[in-house]
Amino acid sequence: MPVVFNCDYCGTEASLPPSRYKRSKLHYCSADCRKAELTSGNIDVQCDYCGEDMTIGNYIYEQSKNHYCSKKCFSKSMITSITFTCETCGDESTQNPFEYNKAKNHFCSLDCYYKFKVANRPEGFKEDLRSTPAYKEWVFKVLKEDNFTCQKCSQHGGVLNAHHILAFSRYEDLRLIVSNGITLCKECHLLDFHVKYGKLKFTDEDLFEWLKETK
Repeated sequence: MPVVFNCDYCGTEASLPPSRYKRSKLHYCSADCRKAELTSGNIDVQCDYCGEDMTIGNYIYEQSKNHYCSKKCFSKSMITSITFTCETCGDESTQNPFEYNKAKNHFCSLDCYYKFKVANRPEGFKEDLRSTPAYKEWVFKVLKEDNFTCQKCSQHGGVLNAHHILAFSRYEDLRLIVSNGITLCKECHLLDFHVKYGKLKFTDEDLFEWLKETK
């Protein structure tokens, strides 16, 4: 069903298919109105990088938060560092404007980011162990222990997974024990072992029997 609207230039009622209406913040009843809007209503502003005075169209002004007098100023603004105070530890750090404007909160390190997330979790939140630094460290140690080599097909490097020898779901106390991990490539792990034995129902012996099989 078409979306009915009033032209943002002349006020005439018009309609557009929903897909086309969603493409833009401003809508016009004709190409002439669109052209007229783009060439009228100029606004005097200053370049957000060098401060030089310039004139731009009303449409361009409304479509962008920052405005630059040249491509050179725009490029420089992307590599100029913004100094900020870390939300967690209070230390000063820097980011380029592009990265800085992507987030509401800013941190000097991943460690500070994680601490902030933990401190601001909603009441009753249950943490997923697999997203913690401790679990990621366990994965790395398992891969290193096996020399970053799949213990089924001997693939060295590439996409590797750390698999729990005694199931993650049944042996909570062994989840971060390095000796309870084994390195498998993504294909052997997800497309072979878990396809054959499932993700929850495999027994403690299944892994050892599977490793004995020739691929």
